[in-house]
Amino acid sequence: MLVENDGLFAYNGSEFQDLTWKLEAEELPYEDGDFLSIVDTLEVANAGNLTLIYSYPYDELYMGVYNGSVPITLRPVLPNYVGYARDFLFYNGSIFLVVNYGSVPHSASDSVFRLDPKTLNVTGEWGLSWEARDTIAPENAGITPYAWVNLGLDNKNRLWARVDMIFPNTTVYYLYHNGDFELKNETPEGFHIPEVKAPFDIAVEDGIRYEPLSFLPEYTPTRYFLIANGTKRDITKEVLKLAYSSRPLKSLYGFWSWEKNEWVVSFRMYNLPVVYRVSGKCREALYIDGLPIAEYNDSYVLLGNGTLSWRNYTVETPRKTYYWLDYQEDENVYHHVWVQVYRKNDHPLVAFLWEIRQNGTTTEGFTAYELTDEGFKIFNTTDERELGKNLIPPRYIPVNGEYIPNNETGTLQIDHENNTAFIINNGRRIPISYALADKTEAVVVGNNTFLLITWRDAYIVPPYYEPLSVLGLPLCSDLNTGMRENIPKISVLAVVAVILVGIILWRLETR
Repeated sequence: MLVENDGLFAYNGSEFQDLTWKLEAEELPYEDGDFLSIVDTLEVANAGNLTLIYSYPYDELYMGVYNGSVPITLRPVLPNYVGYARDFLFYNGSIFLVVNYGSVPHSASDSVFRLDPKTLNVTGEWGLSWEARDTIAPENAGITPYAWVNLGLDNKNRLWARVDMIFPNTTVYYLYHNGDFELKNETPEGFHIPEVKAPFDIAVEDGIRYEPLSFLPEYTPTRYFLIANGTKRDITKEVLKLAYSSRPLKSLYGFWSWEKNEWVVSFRMYNLPVVYRVSGKCREALYIDGLPIAEYNDSYVLLGNGTLSWRNYTVETPRKTYYWLDYQEDENVYHHVWVQVYRKNDHPLVAFLWEIRQNGTTTEGFTAYELTDEGFKIFNTTDERELGKNLIPPRYIPVNGEYIPNNETGTLQIDHENNTAFIINNGRRIPISYALADKTEAVVVGNNTFLLITWRDAYIVPPYYEPLSVLGLPLCSDLNTGMRENIPKISVLAVVAVILVGIILWRLETR
């Protein structure tokens, strides 16, 4: 079974295997943006006994067949624009699917495509949504036909295309016969897509979507469950272990430990936080259930699904940012939540932004959670200055209705014309690597040290011209293991040398 969620892994019932870094795409340069555009739009489907992996990099359709071997090559199938692909079927030796396809997004419409399973070349195309519109009330068409296509088999195992229309509300069916789809004045019985039966399934349950007040990636608390024999078991820790065994996909967050003088940096894989503490010249893996966003009195502050935890204290937190009271909302739907971390009086403070719209007026503020020795001190404020120092300072700040460059410590200033970059530290503009600054999404402030977070890695400065790549640092456990492994090897060599010397001396004495 393949599971796609911020990465790709396989599970055979007993073992996990990462496939994220086994993906290759023809005709796409293997650069950061290209690879992320593949993984971010990755999906998995079955067509008969075929397992298909497909993606929409730059609104094109790429596809590959997974047969258990690696690497997995994704080939270009359709150029842009592709909105989606669905209803995969294997029929008469070919792959059939529905693709929302067109020259531009606003005019894309559903078409049926037939692919060669070996080459994934297109061997047939039918624009059935437009064909149905041209047959029924063509005058009601716009830039799209207002018609949508689904594929399925009937009880006689014949392939049909169902076209649902509006203006007027009606449905027509096309039967695939002799290599073509023909309009029929009948309704297929048992219209369905055959299900692939497996002895187990893996369910992915996502929680609230958190977005930091910067350009960092979002964080969504995620759980994985193995469903088999009528039981449901949480396997999140096992998936997390797999995530640690591979290179993380994206950067997530980072903060400076003021008590231990070290960085704690989080990355993202399978939508799970992969966390390292960086001390000296190595990184140590921290298997933590939740996202650590601060530290106080040697304990991490963990962001969970609607909760903040520290030691034995757990408090509930806002589940959404926007409260538009002039409109009816479904309170059961999770919304994205804006969150930011500050430092106030040497205490970490986590703030959740809220915005209330009522009677045509808008009020913005924060629900703040300040760490104290007695747990969380919670208060609301509309004045950000009450929150303390923003540990990820914005590059621009509003002054008299205009945005001007921020000169706070930790602000990154880039001069693209001269290919130079500076970081502000206590009023000083310190030159840093332009190449790194140009791809930096956020700067986190530490104690005379900074964490520059890019999409794929995080870098520690100083050193300013050769910052330390967090993922480029060796694991502390590997360094220790290497030292331990070398000890017995040296000991064995020494013993062998002593034995050889003894044998030589014995031979000399017996001559």
